[in-house]
Amino acid sequence: MCAAVPGAVYLADARVVQLRRRRGRRAELIAVVAAGTSDLPVLAEAAATAEFLGAGVVRVIDVGVAGPHRLEARLDELRAVTMLIVIAGMEAALPSVIAGKLDKPIIRVPTSVSAASASAAWWPWRRCCRAARQG
Repeated sequence: MCAAVPGAVYLADARVVQLRRRRGRRAELIAVVAAGTSDLPVLAEAAATAEFLGAGVVRVIDVGVAGPHRLEARLDELRAVTMLIVIAGMEAALPSVIAGKLDKPIIRVPTSVSAASASAAWWPWRRCCRAARQG
């Protein structure tokens, strides 16, 4: 496809084809956060989409709830962004933990990357929805 469409680039880590556009001034800075490496393809896709739309992106990886000290070490960096996209696999706890520490809008993206069965994809989505704050 990239050969047939001028300007198309395949981003292997995000698993998307993107049309490059001229980069202008970045209006917003967004953090895309994931607990570990199993969610990297989802993180890469979210980051590529935000960058394509003109946002600056900070990628924050390996800050899962099993190692809270790693998240604490990155909080100043996260406070500097306008909003966060938090990739939530398995128990979907990371968005809630981050919401408790920061007063920023959070987009929760549930994944089932590590799930043992297709029906298990329902649980991260349900947990993200139930944990979302009203308002």
